[in-house]
Amino acid sequence: MSTDVFSLESPFTNHTPSSVFLRASTVQLGKAINLDAALSIFDENWVETVLDVRLLVQENELCSLSLGPNLEGWIKLQCSKRFSDEAQLPPAIVDLVFQSNMDLNGLFYHLGTSGGSKAWENPVDLDLVAVTSSSLMNDSAPLKAILGRELLRLVTKPIENSWIKISLLTHQIKLNRYSIRHYSSWDTEALRSWSLEGSNDGRKWEIIREHNNDRSLDKKGGWASWPISCEAYYSQFRIWQTGPNSNKHHYLAASGAEFYGSLLERVQQSVANDAQTQIFRYSFDFDKNGILYSIGSDGKSRDWKNPAKSRLVEVRSSGSSSKIDVTAIVG
Repeated sequence: MSTDVFSLESPFTNHTPSSVFLRASTVQLGKAINLDAALSIFDENWVETVLDVRLLVQENELCSLSLGPNLEGWIKLQCSKRFSDEAQLPPAIVDLVFQSNMDLNGLFYHLGTSGGSKAWENPVDLDLVAVTSSSLMNDSAPLKAILGRELLRLVTKPIENSWIKISLLTHQIKLNRYSIRHYSSWDTEALRSWSLEGSNDGRKWEIIREHNNDRSLDKKGGWASWPISCEAYYSQFRIWQTGPNSNKHHYLAASGAEFYGSLLERVQQSVANDAQTQIFRYSFDFDKNGILYSIGSDGKSRDWKNPAKSRLVEVRSSGSSSKIDVTAIVG
């Protein structure tokens, strides 16, 4: 059995006819899709080229065509790849405008609802965001709860310079406002001195906003929001506690966060325009230095997950038993 792992380079261009694009899906999907019906739907909706298809994906309109989950998944994977004529695709920027705390306009609600087109799911569960921290109390809620809508007890251990990092896996955002909610346990232990920092590689961090003895958070479950003046797009953000909290301890307590600003839908475009080379050096079999481990762990910033199941790598074979999961080759 021969198995291929496809690259992130698309074999199509933005001007490839949509009919050619759709027919290519049958190589992988075969009879799992109704090709004639899909061709008819594209024809009825004036979807003539791959550029038209990519714009549908970009604007979260693909699901409105009712192509079925198999074909939709294949199309989204293909559209996430790099195109040789990428410059012809207009930038995809979504403005997320703050109205009030717990509104439906923020980044994590946008990601969790696919732009308001479906019921909310935590973006961590959708492999769109990863959350890590310097530590976590044993009785704390999971870290992903900081992106959620439910008031919970989310708190680090009482260690100086505690932090919580939020990494966008497929997007970048230029912030103009952000909000934090205090946890559910006590009015005390609230943030007082901290900084919000941004990065695109997890190594070089820029301070976006500093807070020194900020008393905005003073009630359990209470929200506070702050304007930001920021000119750069970032994919990673860190809440870094720089001093004791309101109870003179070093617990970092936060049961919610939300970001607002200009969202860049495809982080791949900015990466492609500022390409960096990363070296993957072999140490021993099944070490953690390889490209597939790096992709599956977001550069070792989160727990590893099979990158094929996260749709970051595509695997297929010339033939296999239905009992064999071919994605295991990248596991």
